[in-house]
Amino acid sequence: MPASNITRSLYGSTTAKGDKIEDIKVFFNKSKDLRNDNDNGAAGVQWYSLQYANNKFASFGTFRSAADLQAHVSEPIVEEFKKQAADFFTAPLDFAPGEIIANKIVLGRTPAVGVSLHLYPKASAVDEFRASLSPDGALMREVHADQGSVAWYAIEMADHTFVIFTFFEDAAARKSSQGSAPSQALNRDAAKFFDHAPEMELFDIVAAHVVL
Repeated sequence: MPASNITRSLYGSTTAKGDKIEDIKVFFNKSKDLRNDNDNGAAGVQWYSLQYANNKFASFGTFRSAADLQAHVSEPIVEEFKKQAADFFTAPLDFAPGEIIANKIVLGRTPAVGVSLHLYPKASAVDEFRASLSPDGALMREVHADQGSVAWYAIEMADHTFVIFTFFEDAAARKSSQGSAPSQALNRDAAKFFDHAPEMELFDIVAAHVVL
């Protein structure tokens, strides 16, 4: 499966005001159209707007370099979002940058839902776990062989916790992934790598822009 030449990510989440849900969805879809129209000039590569349970929304973007990530914060899409945020959300999005360790993109298949796993490796296991996520690592061999997911990202945060985002075409594919080879590989080594179980959240995709 192809991988995109990306090295950095930016993720932020917050809670929507109850009467603004549909307005937020409209805004994110307009943002997708604007990004599609201006793809050559945009700093980001892939971008997803996510809706979790309990009115939680998030934005997740990927970048080829740290410089591109910094350039993104002054793009028209971001400036317009800042203007709308106070009206849409109960609190500002708390954006956190990350380093993309590995990824998989399947072009031609449209992501509709996904799952995020926040992982907390033992301090003594961070380097070994990171190595398992590298492009030629054991876990990545399973990820690339897996036919169920259409996009997959492994991200290391500044505090050396990790987040894995997996995207699927539908809820049925997401459900079946619970027994997939990548999931089994993570579970098999859980006691070695982690202090406690990962935090898992399901989400729907409101809008997405996916290119290599």
